[in-house]
Amino acid sequence: MSTISDYMTKTHALCDELFTNAENLATESNWTELNSAFQDFVTETGKHFSKEEDILFPNVERVMGSSGGPTQVMRMEHQQMRELIALLSHAVTQKDQSEFLGEAETLLVLMQQHNMKEEQILFPWILNNREPRPMAPIQVMLMEHDRAGRHLKQIEDLTDNFQTPNGACPTWRSLYAGLQNPNKELRTHIHLENNILFPRAAQ
Repeated sequence: MSTISDYMTKTHALCDELFTNAENLATESNWTELNSAFQDFVTETGKHFSKEEDILFPNVERVMGSSGGPTQVMRMEHQQMRELIALLSHAVTQKDQSEFLGEAETLLVLMQQHNMKEEQILFPWILNNREPRPMAPIQVMLMEHDRAGRHLKQIEDLTDNFQTPNGACPTWRSLYAGLQNPNKELRTHIHLENNILFPRAAQ
């Protein structure tokens, strides 16, 4: 018997397939077929968002007794994806390959992370019909922290751990110094929440 999790996961796969097809056509500069292919992706993604926001999320929120937590995060990410899709639509209209592929990369990462949260946290919670508890939003935050940690690591790698080369100009040195402090503060913040606050909240 098919479950809501099975159904929604299949629609994720369909949207991913349509998006990949559009991205490939953009890479080939096949604007004639891309117009139709991208519209197929937009239409299917819009249907998926509507089913979640109008049917699934309200029912989850009634059970949880709150409109915050996982569903609030999912709604926010839906809006972020809509904004990226609008930018991609503009790129298609302008036949701007560079803009399309740049925004497509950002959207792909967001879709992958979003779908993972739904498939690994939200949908299993619905399937198991659990009582409201703090673990669901905590798991979402842990995943967000993991994503932030990867971004911080990328910055550290790109800047050679904020070490400027010999002969670097004052602006360059100032930039690296300005990046280093927020990096340390965010890592401390993540550590305190992951290792102290969240374990206490889950008890």
